[in-house]
Amino acid sequence: MTNTPAISLSQHPTLVDWIEHHALHQPDAEALCFIGQRAVGTDINDDVRLTYSALSERVKCCAASLQQCTNPGDSALILFPSGIDYVVSLLACFYAGVTGVPVNLPGAARVRRVLPKLGDITRDCRPTLVISNQQVTDASGSDLQAFANEHGLRLLQLEDLQEESSQIWQRPALNGTALAFLQYTSGSTGQPKGVVNRHGPMLHNLEFLGRLTAVNTRPATNTVIASWLPLFHDLGLIMGILLPLAYGGRAVYMAPMAFAADPLRWLELATRERATALPCPSFALRLCADEAKTAPHRLATIDLASVTCLMPAAEPVLPTQIKSFYATFAEQGLRRTAIKPAYGLAEATLLVTAHVDDHDPYFIDVDKAKLERGQAVVSPALEENADTDMRRYTSNGNDFGGQDVRIVNPETHAAMAEDQVGEIWINGPAVAGGYWNKPELNRDIFGACIASISINEEDSKPYLRTGDMGFMHEGHLFVTGRLKDMLLFRGQCHYPNDIEVTSGRSHEATVPESGAAFSVTQGDEQTEHLVIVQEVTKRADVDYQQIINTIRTAVAEEHQLSSHAVVLIRKGTLPRTTSGKVRRAAVRQSYLDSSLPVLHQHVIKAHQVSETSGDTGLLDKLRPLSLVQRHQHLRNWLANEAAAILGTVTARTIHPDTSLFNYGLDSMSAARLVANAAKSLGIKLPDNVIFDHPSLTELAVHLQTAVINQARLPLATDNKSTVSSAPDIDTEKASHASVDKEAIAVIGMAFRLPGQDGQDANSDEAFWEMLEQGGCAIRPAPSERFRTREDIPGFGAYLNQVDQFDAAFFGMSPREAMNTDPQQRLLLEVAWHALEDAGQRPSVLRGSDTGVFVGIGTGDYGHLPFISGEPSHFDAYWGTGTSFAAACGRLSFSFGWEGPSMAVDTACSASHSALHLAVQSLRARESGLSLAAGVKLQLLPEVDLVLHKAGMLAPDGRCKTLDARADGYVRGEGCVVLVLKRLSDALADGDAIRAVIRDTTVRQDGAGSSLSAPNGAAQQRLLTLALKKAGLTPADIDYIELHGTGTRLGDPIEYQSVADVFRGRDLDDPLWLGSVKTNIGHLEAAAGAAGLVKTILAIEHGKLPPAVELHEVNPLINLDLIPARVPEQTINWPKRQVLRRAE
Repeated sequence: MTNTPAISLSQHPTLVDWIEHHALHQPDAEALCFIGQRAVGTDINDDVRLTYSALSERVKCCAASLQQCTNPGDSALILFPSGIDYVVSLLACFYAGVTGVPVNLPGAARVRRVLPKLGDITRDCRPTLVISNQQVTDASGSDLQAFANEHGLRLLQLEDLQEESSQIWQRPALNGTALAFLQYTSGSTGQPKGVVNRHGPMLHNLEFLGRLTAVNTRPATNTVIASWLPLFHDLGLIMGILLPLAYGGRAVYMAPMAFAADPLRWLELATRERATALPCPSFALRLCADEAKTAPHRLATIDLASVTCLMPAAEPVLPTQIKSFYATFAEQGLRRTAIKPAYGLAEATLLVTAHVDDHDPYFIDVDKAKLERGQAVVSPALEENADTDMRRYTSNGNDFGGQDVRIVNPETHAAMAEDQVGEIWINGPAVAGGYWNKPELNRDIFGACIASISINEEDSKPYLRTGDMGFMHEGHLFVTGRLKDMLLFRGQCHYPNDIEVTSGRSHEATVPESGAAFSVTQGDEQTEHLVIVQEVTKRADVDYQQIINTIRTAVAEEHQLSSHAVVLIRKGTLPRTTSGKVRRAAVRQSYLDSSLPVLHQHVIKAHQVSETSGDTGLLDKLRPLSLVQRHQHLRNWLANEAAAILGTVTARTIHPDTSLFNYGLDSMSAARLVANAAKSLGIKLPDNVIFDHPSLTELAVHLQTAVINQARLPLATDNKSTVSSAPDIDTEKASHASVDKEAIAVIGMAFRLPGQDGQDANSDEAFWEMLEQGGCAIRPAPSERFRTREDIPGFGAYLNQVDQFDAAFFGMSPREAMNTDPQQRLLLEVAWHALEDAGQRPSVLRGSDTGVFVGIGTGDYGHLPFISGEPSHFDAYWGTGTSFAAACGRLSFSFGWEGPSMAVDTACSASHSALHLAVQSLRARESGLSLAAGVKLQLLPEVDLVLHKAGMLAPDGRCKTLDARADGYVRGEGCVVLVLKRLSDALADGDAIRAVIRDTTVRQDGAGSSLSAPNGAAQQRLLTLALKKAGLTPADIDYIELHGTGTRLGDPIEYQSVADVFRGRDLDDPLWLGSVKTNIGHLEAAAGAAGLVKTILAIEHGKLPPAVELHEVNPLINLDLIPARVPEQTINWPKRQVLRRAE
């Protein structure tokens, strides 16, 4: 006898009414518990618990806000990772009468990868809003706002919606036919399908789930559903969240990646929270059992006696998985009768068939050969079945929840008898309202009729065609597979043409729209594995294995799938119909028969999965090692861990620079590897770290930085300097490559900068000595440079002997050297010394892809012939000798480099822009080594005259940054060259690392008070984005090297933008400020590079040099706002953390 719920959900028309009912009658009962969620307004992860009263209040506040800006029937994209914000936003849409359209966002950090996939959904359902939160918006940079603008959407932040009063919420006109939400399936590319979920059918299905989970056998508040399934998945949302809310129970939820990292945490959570129901895809049973074998001591902490319903579904439920799970956890109180396999799909809201009564899982053995011919010849399932001709199946249920479930011939539409295999058709009140805006498809899928000799009302009613195949036996439904091409992996549906599109576009040699994706099983295990057959153009120089690696990586990144086999065939040989459609079934059969015309293939062979090391002594092993040794040890450790998790390769066969996804890693195994690394190193790691650092080398570099950042290890003894952030940290704008956040190492640095007493500072020692002593290089213009005009101040920070140059050393004739701008000559000399400092031999680099990026903006030398009137200077060398483009091109030419070579003129930020481009070039792997430079000489007084008339130059020739006397800047000269390399390569090559650039940015101030005036608001946004994209907070920064030109209004504007971002520090932990312009003036195009030199030297010496000319702080600057301080004398770098960080 089955149980009947104590209440009938038909008593209220919608879920909104039921939540309000519970909020009124049990306001203090807990409704939701989200484990490890980020608390609102903080970066702290903690459990978030909401009572029905608090949930109602929060949701009504958001709904009231939505009602202020929407009309009934409007729809809204819901863009959140699975979590509390996702649920609140969806419920707020219910409450506001807005149609919610939740979309799949695996994590906030993945938003920029997800947005391009949402365009088709947006065009299909035409929403007016997109609802997200600040974390997701920040992670997107400007991409989310750009997406909203492109599609005419209003972007709303959940934090802002919650500020409205719940008192103004008005219950919309809702009933059972009202649209609740659209659930988009993993639709075919360009053709998304949104399942229409209405309140009435949803409540009907929830009532079926209520009987399954026996909600009437206990007080409502004792019903606890513990889930980890993604909330965009119907099983995760409807059973995991909406079911307990409908009945006044409790939903307990942990993040999907937390389960993937440690499956036993789910059962430990169920134990702690006394869960009564556990929904899951069937593979979760295997993962839990496998994890228990590796950590048997944890079984003592698990108690599943309260569980009355463990419902594996969402994919074929394998008897071996049930048997293994029960054998593992029976002693932990799990009852065999609590295991209730089920069947469902989104088009039927969720549940179609289940085991409501308490019986053991029902197994049968079926003759495989006859089953393939459509006949189920059944034998009783013996305890041990050694007959390889038989396949064991699990019943998916004998209770249909009042629905009519039929087995139908998919071609003739005739009803099939028992034990005949056909398509599963459904009619009933829980069937969804079709696909949104797909009338023709709905007639075929949701309006199918059974063909019958005698026309009767029963056969003429509309049925939902599920596309799943199965048979009935003794009143039980057994699901055998898919009718068409839908692929099911780990409980998630994937359309093969989505995968084929990814494969066809992954490499220049792959032929678009000429691939086939399908699944196969190995032996008798019934677990589905992905196979991709792809046409390629046949060329003599093609590397077929490299193409396969590229396909594997693309499919893993786009679909989070591991490719069991990738087969390359010649263009034009893929089996097709006469109309050109791919014959996937024929391709699959040819693959199984080994009859494909294979050019090359690679199959991942499954081996016995070994246990991972769980190396708790890893930190102790790393502690005494050098920087390079740490890297090598971590790389080897990761290889062993990856091999153990994958079970398909040995550690020594994993190439350190090859994406792990090429070896079969998918999102679940990636989470496991990250969890092992985090546990062994005692650090926190983001879920998406492997997607951003997919190779052993890149991941090892990231871990090396993380253990130092999180104070788990001291710096290696051989590290030349601590890790720093470079000036201008930013969000990347365009690249979605897996390496686009890779850190960049400064491995060499050289310069010619003004020094004390009229001398040049050509070495680290000379320049640091001047900085440390608070020296100033400003002096009157030297007589050999030009005659000082009386109508300009006549001061500057000048270099000496800029006319001298060893032309022969660089292969230039005297005539060419004479007509070449001294700035180009300086670049050649300083670049040579920078390579020396980096330990790079120019002869070895010849022919390499080394890039050159030069900030340059002054062209005085090219004007001299016009002023002198001497025509002889206009010879064949004058054009290249005075061109900005030739400034960088000459470096590439002289050293024989073939990488990108660019001159950059963005005024005072030119050398920063050059650095940014150099970093991007390395990350895009256009260059293996890059030079970022800035250069500036002033050879004519006329520019000073223009600047003086504009009021920009200080009359006394001093940059008095932040001082009350600030009245302009003084011009300076110099040349700086930095040698950059990807940090992973630098570590692998054993290079000395002077500093590490976490990220760079280039932005414009936009519209301000004038073209040359700073825009404080824009600068504030720059700083905020910079920190977030570098993964840092304001509290992580010790020192800021200011632009600090020393103008009375410019300094306060810049400082205020800093204060707005960094305020809130403790009084005994100030932010330190400085500017090299007080020492050497404003180098204009080379200014940023000069500031970077000062910052790197300060980091290396562990000291902050004093500011020059600061007597009294500008009254418009309140240093206590942050608080901030400026060194009056050289001080030790504050010992706030292991790393010294500057911006």
